[in-house]
Amino acid sequence: MNSTTDTFLEKCNLAKMISKYMVLNESSKTLMVLRAYQKYAVDAVLEQALEHKRNGYIYHTTGSGKTLTSFKVSQ
Repeated sequence: MNSTTDTFLEKCNLAKMISKYMVLNESSKTLMVLRAYQKYAVDAVLEQALEHKRNGYIYHTTGSGKTLTSFKVSQ
């Protein structure tokens, strides 16, 4: 395995991915996982809001996952 895979498969990181960056879609009975850039966007918006007391917003192109990203931020 390479270092990226090793880092991703660490127990703490897997637990974080499951608890923070996955959504169960009830209508289609599927498990959705945020893409890397969506995870980055969630973390960046939350950092702006919680640490810097500033506003953040989600800006992506059409079809890039804004709805899922925004949903995870709001949680």
